[in-house]
Amino acid sequence: MRVVTNEALIRRNRSLAQISLIVAIGGLAFSFLISNRIAGEESAFTLNCLVFPILFGIIIFSVRMANHWVREPLAWTSIQEGVRGVTNQGVLYHFVFPARHVLIIPQGVYVLFPLFHDRPIIVKDDKWRIPGGMLTALVSFMRQENIGNPIRDAQSEAAQLQKYLDKHLPDSGVTVNPVIVFTHSNARAVLEGEQSVPVVFVKAKDKTERLTLQEFLKNQKEAGHASLSSSQIEELNEELIYA
Repeated sequence: MRVVTNEALIRRNRSLAQISLIVAIGGLAFSFLISNRIAGEESAFTLNCLVFPILFGIIIFSVRMANHWVREPLAWTSIQEGVRGVTNQGVLYHFVFPARHVLIIPQGVYVLFPLFHDRPIIVKDDKWRIPGGMLTALVSFMRQENIGNPIRDAQSEAAQLQKYLDKHLPDSGVTVNPVIVFTHSNARAVLEGEQSVPVVFVKAKDKTERLTLQEFLKNQKEAGHASLSSSQIEELNEELIYA
């Protein structure tokens, strides 16, 4: 399987995550030194009230960026591992289309929506939650590990790719299929009921019944999804603009 990756975007965002963290730490140290030199408690308090919210926002931004672009396992490498052995035909795209991770294989066209979380998560039908109280919620916020609404987000990415394909290949007859993928090998998600978007794992732990990405894609041979031909894929490649 061919893999196309927007390496320039990855390098830029990894650098941005690292720089933003350095700026935040440096800003905290600088504001501490300056506040100690300012005459008057009121002036120092005013400075801190102005600077700390900005620095806090930069820290949250840097943590979020690090989660997506620096933290191991990296989503794109885990996904590549997960699709290994599915087929020799097709292309896996990273950060090229409006959706981040796009898989085009004979079984169909898929948006692979990654989740890096390794904390316990309970999924009942389409409702997602991280068990715990206020402290757990605070820790999740500080680590930028809030789960949000993966079903909605995955469907949104699929809709954006569908719009893109309908514009560039209006006669393809392809329907984009979203799939939520837990990329961490230690992901601890309990699935209950039925999800409107398939939820799979890059790896399966021993003595579990969770479905791996590889198994899911192999099972899709019977689904009858329309896909893109080699000529249509090459036509798309000519239209792609690497952000």
